[in-house]
Amino acid sequence: YRMLGDFERADSLLVRALGQRRALFGESHADVAASLVALSELRIEQAELAEAEQLARAALDMARRTLPPHDPRIGAAAATLGQVLQARAEYAAAIPLLEEAIAREGDRPSAQLAGLVSTLAATHYFAGNYAASDSLNRRSQALHTALFGERHPSVADDLMNLGAVRSDQGLYDEAEQLYRQALDIKLAYHGEEHHRTAASRTVLGRVLVAQGRLDEALEQLAPALQTRERVFGSV
Repeated sequence: YRMLGDFERADSLLVRALGQRRALFGESHADVAASLVALSELRIEQAELAEAEQLARAALDMARRTLPPHDPRIGAAAATLGQVLQARAEYAAAIPLLEEAIAREGDRPSAQLAGLVSTLAATHYFAGNYAASDSLNRRSQALHTALFGERHPSVADDLMNLGAVRSDQGLYDEAEQLYRQALDIKLAYHGEEHHRTAASRTVLGRVLVAQGRLDEALEQLAPALQTRERVFGSV
């Protein structure tokens, strides 16, 4: 339900699962930590970042206390806290947590590893480390393509991230090309009414504005706004 953009339904299920696990296992257990991680990830998408951070910190502390040192679930909790801190613009604090999570994954290609590399790339981008971001985005794209093929939404996310670097460098033609490739994938996978498609339209609209192509930009931004108001509510 979270991936479908139905946050209300996802919220009710995750809160219920957390309550059941606490009733079964007590307040400090690896399964409780997993529920805290899942709920934190939802709160990130809901832009409820203070609660997301609280949940992620509790999950990571619990995972470190209840699991063996090399258990991958510790890395998952560290990654979620890193994502929260990235969203709160605390990039210097986020980077080592994400690097820890990546190191715990090892070198075997996996969806988890690819996602972590992508998140670290985005964090370096927001911190202004464009060279590191570009290199990590290319690694993430290669991993996602090998795992899922060229028409997967995770590949589209990588294309959007590569486009963001180009846009900030003033390479608008290159950015536009990457953004259009990403939007084509998102439309085919998610459809028009999904908030992830709206996000892709938004960045394409912005780069069109930067080029002074305002009518074309409006064609992208207007439907993106409608979708986001439907999913997240209007201001």
